[in-house]
Amino acid sequence: PFARATVSSVDALIFEGPSRSGDRVVLHARVTACFTDSLELELRVEARGVDSGDGLRRINTGFLTVSAFDDAGDPFAIPALQEPWANSAEMAMHSEAVARRFVRESLQRMFAFRAQPVAYHAELSEQLSITNIYGLLRAAHTDAITWQCLMDVKPGQVVGWSRSPCAARVFFNRDTWGLGLVSFMYRVVCPAPMETVFQAIDGLERRAEWDLVLREGEVVQPIDEHNAIVHEVFEALTSDTPHDYALLRSWRKVDESIVIATRSIVHEDVPVYSGYERGTVLPSGFILCPQADGSGTDVTYTVQIDPATISIPLENIGSLKILMLQTAISLFSQFIPSKPAPEATAVETAQDNEAKSVEFVPAESSKDDKGSDDVTPVPPKQVVLKQMRKALRESLLYSCP
Repeated sequence: PFARATVSSVDALIFEGPSRSGDRVVLHARVTACFTDSLELELRVEARGVDSGDGLRRINTGFLTVSAFDDAGDPFAIPALQEPWANSAEMAMHSEAVARRFVRESLQRMFAFRAQPVAYHAELSEQLSITNIYGLLRAAHTDAITWQCLMDVKPGQVVGWSRSPCAARVFFNRDTWGLGLVSFMYRVVCPAPMETVFQAIDGLERRAEWDLVLREGEVVQPIDEHNAIVHEVFEALTSDTPHDYALLRSWRKVDESIVIATRSIVHEDVPVYSGYERGTVLPSGFILCPQADGSGTDVTYTVQIDPATISIPLENIGSLKILMLQTAISLFSQFIPSKPAPEATAVETAQDNEAKSVEFVPAESSKDDKGSDDVTPVPPKQVVLKQMRKALRESLLYSCP
């Protein structure tokens, strides 16, 4: 049987006037909707002064969600309201209650520590954008995530098949927020103003030129100057099926920094397409901060992945960290004078002479880590992809937006 009830949420609480000392307060409540184990109450609070003789005046209005429980503490089933409604006003009252519940649940999903896609609704676009930006900043700066440094590379160190032209670091977390989420982060300083770096990252066509796994991207629906619905497709590295994402992309200036955040959404204009494997992510993206001396821009890229959507070969973490590092190096290389890159055939011939598969040379084991000015040019994107596919052909790699 029903044993107790608790107030689980308060919506649209409006203070219309003061309650004075000595007032008599009257509460009026009516049920607006019944759900499975909770109901919504419309609450109206009135007050009147005993000594003054004034009539009732409204001081508060709002809506309460009350949850019911049985003796064992389990949710108690509440009977639904009877239909049809007595009049159109009651029908409208019930519809508004259902809408408020939808908004409550949507907001909860926005802030939730899980990577389930959030259904996009234009009415909630501002809240979605704010939680998108906030979610990325939270992941990048919180003390609740312990980041394991996988690589700390200095300029000139041998990494994979070339020497790194820059310093870069790659981080990893296997159980983000304690929910089994997998996260990666890389940090690199690009020798260019923040606005220039922003243009290289924000434009999908430009980003596809340097991002090792981004095949293509499309703005499906511009929302405003800071937000858009986008569809991004990423290269398949170990199979013939590329990965794609339906994303809300948001960017803002936060203090002196620029934040570019994306998160998985459900949107009618980006359905699940055949021939692609749909992935989902929590708020992920780039944080750009100008260096104090004006010499460049600190770039932090963070991605939070739900491994339930696509298998991530954590046993092959060595190849994953190389991929993240090479992507950071590729971004850095957009802002330095270009040098002749080795021909793809020459690189592949050298590999075939050494072995049938690529053997990555860890930076920490390099025999020459003094940092030479004569840095090996970064191989072209397609050459890198061929090498990564060869190295990962025995495992399934989840490519990340």
